[in-house]
Amino acid sequence: MNTGHSEIALGDEYDAALIARLEAVVIAQGGTFSELSWHVAGSQELIIYNIKLPSGELTATCETYMGLVLHGSTALVRKLFDAVQIT
Repeated sequence: MNTGHSEIALGDEYDAALIARLEAVVIAQGGTFSELSWHVAGSQELIIYNIKLPSGELTATCETYMGLVLHGSTALVRKLFDAVQIT
């Protein structure tokens, strides 16, 4: 099993329905989803979310021009990506 670090884009940073779906999937899997920080620098906005699941922790970043991106262990990122895509 690959335990390395991965990043994967889920979609657009302004897609409120996608962010809500990610939060719903995390909660359905017994986890928590919370905003850690919000930053603005020029035209760039960055929101960082902390995701705690029973099997580990991830972060999600929502950044202008970069989209909504999951960061963490390869296995958890893939599992959450797949769950969000099929929900």
